[in-house]
Amino acid sequence: MNFRFVLVPLLIFVLSASAIAAVFLWKDYVGRMIEMEKENGLYWQWDCASKIALVETLHEMGYVNQEDSFSKLFDQTTEEQEKEKLADEIVLAFLENNPYIKEYETTFNHDIHTVTAGLLNFAIYGPSEKWTAEKRVWWQSITNPDGSSANDMRLVNPEDNEISEKEAILIATKALISTMNVSEAELENAQIVADMYITDERPQYKRWLVTFNILQEGSNQYIEHSYEVFIDGHGHQIADIDYGSKLLEEKAAYLDAVELDQRYTDILEVYQNFSDYEDSYLIRAWSLEAKAEYSKALRKRVQKLLEKDYPNTFSHGEIIASTRLVYGLPKVEDIQRNEAYELAYSYVCQEYDLELQQEFYFDSYEYYDITDADSPVWKFVFFPESFEGIVNVPVYKVTLDARTGDRKTVMRYWWKEIFDKKPYHEVWY
Repeated sequence: MNFRFVLVPLLIFVLSASAIAAVFLWKDYVGRMIEMEKENGLYWQWDCASKIALVETLHEMGYVNQEDSFSKLFDQTTEEQEKEKLADEIVLAFLENNPYIKEYETTFNHDIHTVTAGLLNFAIYGPSEKWTAEKRVWWQSITNPDGSSANDMRLVNPEDNEISEKEAILIATKALISTMNVSEAELENAQIVADMYITDERPQYKRWLVTFNILQEGSNQYIEHSYEVFIDGHGHQIADIDYGSKLLEEKAAYLDAVELDQRYTDILEVYQNFSDYEDSYLIRAWSLEAKAEYSKALRKRVQKLLEKDYPNTFSHGEIIASTRLVYGLPKVEDIQRNEAYELAYSYVCQEYDLELQQEFYFDSYEYYDITDADSPVWKFVFFPESFEGIVNVPVYKVTLDARTGDRKTVMRYWWKEIFDKKPYHEVWY
């Protein structure tokens, strides 16, 4: 069982009877326990008074109810050694009869030495995968108050102007269906865990990680496979370099390649070789030289195939979109890449007044389109290098005459809307 933020060592404290009476929620009590844990060790190391204090608290909160044992536990004539034994038996009985402990594989093996704060918390609240995102933020805050976290991710809550847990899950679900072609039926039965987080590298950039765990048939905890979707606080699908994740559509391009019909092995081999060399399954991210060689190697074969086969069997969106046009390299007499880039950028700034805004730095995809050999075209797709702080992320697509540098087209798309249109790949080419 993956406890993510559940299994932590327990170190114990002693609460006075008056303090216990004031505590009504386990959430409050376990926080005090963890604050004091460094001083007192695990449950089995407690003195008798500390064990009785825990049992009394569990009783006050309604988690344990063994009247015979309680009467002996608080009988002044009962020896201390007997009281400690009774306290242990009550705690063990609570765990042994707990539905979560019975249902899930845990570290509990009916041994008092395995009783920890994390295990008690699990017994009361269940597995963290079934909690709300807010509760996981709380748990991490009391188990890792210094801010350290697994995978360098510190969980946080969204602000009012950021998307909620429910909204993040809806966006992620839609993204998997449209981009990865995952079925709604599969996702309906998934165990979904959504966490908003920040990282040390970008502590102001809040992002959601939505994980869809597809469980093994008949199991409530063993994961067959998972899907991860990264979304920023304003609802944009993203890749997170801090976490080492790629864009969802790059994952889709890889899976599409893996699942290509065996009749297309020759096409797949060419695509795979270029992808390995360029370190990306997104053709638009390749160098100009790679695009030119790839176009020469595959375009005619793919176009011929599509004339008779599309869309019945050959359905790799990236390959189809990237072979609609012919790509090459500029000649000596043409405008060269750097000058073309500056011109394209200036056209975007002129059209949308970006020179005055200077809101963000751009990254880009670039192409030298020679579909019409007599009228070659430079094409650039600009998008923000980072989405941090951008409520609505723009994508600009510019084409210009490769001979004169004259502007041909300038268009703007919104990142959130691109993936709603099929085939969305064509926006990028």
